Amino acid sequence: MGIVTVDDLRVPSEDELVRLLGQSSGRSLHRLARAVDDRPVVAHRETKSVSVEDTFDHDIADRLQLETIIDRMARNVSARLRKNGLSGRTITLKLRRPRLRDAHPVVHVASPDRQLASWRPPLVPCSPAKTSATGCA
Repeated sequence: MGIVTVDDLRVPSEDELVRLLGQSSGRSLHRLARAVDDRPVVAHRETKSVSVEDTFDHDIADRLQLETIIDRMARNVSARLRKNGLSGRTITLKLRRPRLRDAHPVVHVASPDRQLASWRPPLVPCSPAKTSATGCA
């Protein structure tokens, strides 16, 4: 059918979308693609994760520099968790490698009260242009 973007959903009729996607999804996507949505806007929701991310102008291959950056990011996430009275069990480090290949080492901590700042990630050999440390609350 050639639907790649939300704007592409504006082309088929509602009946066509219902035939292709079923009653609920077809009708809903037809309306949403035309900005018809009467659901109330919810301004506040429960925090499910706390993260920090940074993009650099150039690849960083120096291991000590990467460790310093990751330590700063981890401390930032830890401070935000403490400030909001949150804790987490899962820590993810996202490293963008050359040619947009990503590495995502994940650590599940035994106790939710363990502070992110005390975690030291296993660095994989890479030169990321984009690095992110995430603690999930």
